[in-house]
Amino acid sequence: MLVRFFIYGALGWCIEIIWTAVVGKVSNSSPFGRGKEGGAGWRLVGVTYLWMFPIYGLIAPLYEPLHDAMRLWPWLLRAVIYAAGFMGMEYATGWLLRRLTGVCPWDYTGRARWHLHGLMRLDYAPLWALLGLALEPIHDFLVRLTPAIYAALGGLAPQHSTLHKLIFEVLPSRQEGLKWARVALHPYPPPPTHPSRVILTHLA
Repeated sequence: MLVRFFIYGALGWCIEIIWTAVVGKVSNSSPFGRGKEGGAGWRLVGVTYLWMFPIYGLIAPLYEPLHDAMRLWPWLLRAVIYAAGFMGMEYATGWLLRRLTGVCPWDYTGRARWHLHGLMRLDYAPLWALLGLALEPIHDFLVRLTPAIYAALGGLAPQHSTLHKLIFEVLPSRQEGLKWARVALHPYPPPPTHPSRVILTHLA
């Protein structure tokens, strides 16, 4: 999960840079303020914050278990829960940063009508819902990719999870998997018992 924490953090940075650049072009505004350096137009200036890396990285420990738990739920219900979750995290992390640093980097005060304490935009709910649904196949892909990433970095994926998948998912049946598990855990047969010990055991 740690490697996916970094991937989600970098992915969040990229999404924010693209989003702010496109919104700036459409609304003819600039992340630096209209008419200032990096103004609107085809320069397509996008911005993000260093704080956003660990915040988006939290998708790994928070979003992934939620997605796994809701896989069979209707997509509309999943979308509503995703929107509520993302907006709740936006508010909570914004509040925490304001308490720690005195300012929330994405303060919506004066920039949006439907906001809550400048920390969360209510009109962004459909966008957060779409992001949650879009992350579902990305999550599944990254889970499959994680062992290859560990191998490329010169490490190994956690052995217990790999063994579990090998035994109970790759092999055709659970019984067959249990048999292979016993072989894997005890690759060598027990040493033969000496005949005299067998006789003594029976006599006892």
